[in-house]
Amino acid sequence: MPPQVSIVIPAYNAMLFLPETLESVWQQTFQDYEVLVVNDGSTDDLEHWLEAQNNPRLYWINQPNQGQGVARNHGILQTSGEYIAFLDADDLWEPTKLAQQVDYLNQHKTVGLVYTWTALIDNEGQFTGRVIQSHVEGRVWRSFLTQNWIGCGSNPLIRRACFDEVGMFDLSPGIRGSEDWDMWLRLCQRFQFGLIKAPLVKYRLSETSISRDCDRMWCASRVVIEKQFLTASIDQLHLRGHSYSACALYLGWKATEISDARLAKYFWGQAYAHRLQSILTPKALRLLVAIILLQVLGGDRYQGLRNGWYTWRYHLKKRRSC
Repeated sequence: MPPQVSIVIPAYNAMLFLPETLESVWQQTFQDYEVLVVNDGSTDDLEHWLEAQNNPRLYWINQPNQGQGVARNHGILQTSGEYIAFLDADDLWEPTKLAQQVDYLNQHKTVGLVYTWTALIDNEGQFTGRVIQSHVEGRVWRSFLTQNWIGCGSNPLIRRACFDEVGMFDLSPGIRGSEDWDMWLRLCQRFQFGLIKAPLVKYRLSETSISRDCDRMWCASRVVIEKQFLTASIDQLHLRGHSYSACALYLGWKATEISDARLAKYFWGQAYAHRLQSILTPKALRLLVAIILLQVLGGDRYQGLRNGWYTWRYHLKKRRSC
C-alpha cells in the first residue's frame, strides 16, 4: 500500500544543508510518508552521501541539471502518495507540520491545498524575527493575484489529484523563478485553499536564492500575470494593474533585503506606473520610508535596524496572543 504522503526534494549541490533538512523530515510526528530526492545534476558528494543512508523511506533519482521545476515534475511522476509535499533542500519543517496538514486535508475534502505560516531564517538557521502570516483561505484567487501568500515551495501539502486537473509546473524559460506562484494560481482557480495559522515551515534566506534575483523575478512575474488574464472575464480585468503594482511593491521590498536602494526605487516607481492609487497604501508608504532609511543609514546599519524591528514586533505579537 502506498504511503499517504510523498515528499519531493529537488537537490543541486545541496550537501551544506540537506542533512539538516532531512533530519527535520525524520522528526515529523506523522510517519506515513516516502521521501524522493531528485539529484539535479549535482557536482558535490550528494549521490555518495545518499547511497550511505540507511532509511527505507528515502530513495532518489538522478537527472541532468534542468532546474527545480523539472525536478518537481519528475518527483510527482515517480511517487505514489495521496498527498504531495515539496521541500527545498535548505528549508526546514517543524515536527508537527505534516501531521497538522494531513489532518486538515482528511477533514476538508473540498480543499485541494493546505498551507501554513512561514518563519524566515538566515543562512546559519537563526530566526530573523519575520514570519509570513496569511489569513487567506477558501476561494483565494483574487488575493493570490496580489501576493504569493504561501511564501515558499516547501510550505503546501497538495492532493495528487489536483495535478491531474491543472497539469505540472510550467517549464517555460520565461517563467523560471515564479513557477511556484504560477502553480498556486492555477490550483486556486479550481480548488479551495486551507490555512493553518502557525509557522510550521522555516524558509532559509540565502544570497544564492533565486528569489533574490529581482530583475528575473519581475520578468517571470509579468509572464505569470499575463497568463492569468488570458482567460479572465471582463469584470476581472481591472485586477491586472493591481496585480502588477502589488508584485512591484513585493520586489521593492526584496531589493531592500539586499540593500539595493536604486532597485527598490525602480520597483516603487513601477507600482506607481501600474496603479496610481498604490502609492497611498500603507505598504507603499512603508517601502518609501525603508528606501529613505537605506539611503541615509547605509546597508549594514539599515539591515541591523530592520532585523531588530522585526524581532521586536514578532515577540510583541506573540506576547499579545498569549
